Amino acid sequence: MTVLPTPEIYGYTIFCDDIRQEVGGKITFVGVYSGTMFIHGEFPVTLPKFAFGISLMQRREILEPNIQLQIFLPGDAEDSPSIGGHISETVEGAVGAEAARPVEGRWGDEPIVAMHMNLIAAPLVIKESGIMKVRAVRRGDSIRLGSIRIASQPQS
Repeated sequence: MTVLPTPEIYGYTIFCDDIRQEVGGKITFVGVYSGTMFIHGEFPVTLPKFAFGISLMQRREILEPNIQLQIFLPGDAEDSPSIGGHISETVEGAVGAEAARPVEGRWGDEPIVAMHMNLIAAPLVIKESGIMKVRAVRRGDSIRLGSIRIASQPQS
């Protein structure tokens, strides 16, 4: 079997109702959605709380510690996300210094630096059905970090 090389940059998003920081460093994701989130009722809908557990991994040798984050709700134009911000170092140079340290073990074939961000939107208004997308912009390139389909559940 062939083992594919680790991509230079990749990531994912966990879409859920809440994210809780537990004692001892554990994180609990509450009400995780998989593939499609069904809305009971008509659009627009206001969710009292909606959470995004976002992870971005980069190969150490090409690390960019300052990343623009974009979240597109259904109906958003491709150049106009509803939610935007930056993921960056808490102390300038901290991630780069950590990345320069020798690696004892490796995840696969390349050393990786992981960046994590938990974002909670309260409330979150969804205007229509469609796809919610999470993207990272790194040096002008858009990296897909996940998407979820939002659809209306037929009333019976």
